[in-house]
Amino acid sequence: IQIIPVPGACAAINALIASGIDTKEFYFLGFLPLNKKLRKEKLDEINLNNPGLAALFITDIIKNGTYVIYSTNAKETLDLAFSCNVEECHFFPNILSRKLQILPSILEAME
Repeated sequence: IQIIPVPGACAAINALIASGIDTKEFYFLGFLPLNKKLRKEKLDEINLNNPGLAALFITDIIKNGTYVIYSTNAKETLDLAFSCNVEECHFFPNILSRKLQILPSILEAME
């Protein structure tokens, strides 16, 4: 695995830019609480103010997969997108690319 450092003041912005996702408009609302209940409440609060889907995907290259943390209304879409019962902090083995593996499945499920 080749590792390429991306210099910059903010890892979140660097990751967004490096992802290839359209950066015309995005929202950074801070870091989610570590407590599971408070994290879920925060995601639900974000979702109330934005009718879109709120989900955070965390890729773990050591475990060769991706975790997802999501707001309540995202569950149905995620279940449909990945053909399974997605639980809080669900781990998807062998899914490492948000651009090639995650977004297409979610967009198709939302149609």
